[in-house]
Amino acid sequence: MEIIETYPLPPYSTIIGFLHNMLGLKEVLWEINVSIQGSHEGVLREYVSFHKYSKGEREGKIYPIVVTSLVKPFLVVHVRMSNADWHRRLLAALQDPLYFPYLGRPEDLITELKVTEVEETVFRSKNSPRGGLELSFDTYVPVAQARTYDLYGMRYFLPSYYRKKEKGTPSKGLRMRVFELIPVFYVQKGRSIVQDVRVDSKGLPIWWMTL
Repeated sequence: MEIIETYPLPPYSTIIGFLHNMLGLKEVLWEINVSIQGSHEGVLREYVSFHKYSKGEREGKIYPIVVTSLVKPFLVVHVRMSNADWHRRLLAALQDPLYFPYLGRPEDLITELKVTEVEETVFRSKNSPRGGLELSFDTYVPVAQARTYDLYGMRYFLPSYYRKKEKGTPSKGLRMRVFELIPVFYVQKGRSIVQDVRVDSKGLPIWWMTL
């Protein structure tokens, strides 16, 4: 039996792919930067029965798989595009999407989508009466940034952008996706930050995929 696991939050590649789909792009738009944080109410494991066919087979065989999904995920995603025009185009696309938005699998529909523009500022820890900033959501923090803020958690190598690479001979070759992997810590909510940190207009920290 095979088990298909899930990340605790969508990886960078899923969000980047979603943005490309919303914009209706066929070519890769480089230099999209994202920050991902959120929460969920639990994990669901479903037993799914696939019918698997090998090459040359007619009948195939039953193939049991356990698929893991997040229950009621809630996400806060910050997006930084390469220029103001792309920001305007993305905002228009999200407000009037080409199809019902989904994230990852087509059955993972986004039931509510709220878009807001925020201003990035710096939280000054010395001005805080509590002496720091507490994380309100679980979040991905790139390792270099996490160590600066003394944040640690489960370590992942998250896929982001990919490039297509030829494998095999020219006549029988395949074009494979080779993803750039970004080392991050999955930091759970409740941790405190006592250093100055970038925040949005609501006081949520922003952990850009790339600086």
